[in-house]
Amino acid sequence: MRAMAGKPKLRAMLATIHDAGGIDVVLRRVADGETLTAVARSMGLSRNMLSDWLNDTPERAERLRRARAASASALAEQALELADTNACAEHGKTRLQIEMRRWLAGRYSPDEYADQKA
Repeated sequence: MRAMAGKPKLRAMLATIHDAGGIDVVLRRVADGETLTAVARSMGLSRNMLSDWLNDTPERAERLRRARAASASALAEQALELADTNACAEHGKTRLQIEMRRWLAGRYSPDEYADQKA
């Protein structure tokens, strides 16, 4: 994906990312717990194209990995906030939101958040 000649979609995506503040803003949003799907959607981009570009070079892939590891804490905090602000956390939607955030936190930072096997 490095060569841009004849790649108008890639040029348009890069212009959108630039206009939004660049890769640092994208990665900060990921680190804050947003999914790539949410980031891409808010920018009018394809999630797959954004993911492919972020993983296209070892440097960007490593930065994405670090942002996701940082997002584990944000996701854990979101799960706690959901549990704290919903008196009846037994409701299916809230319980699912909490469990999904716990699962993602465990996937993004297994040493800190994954359930430990006995």
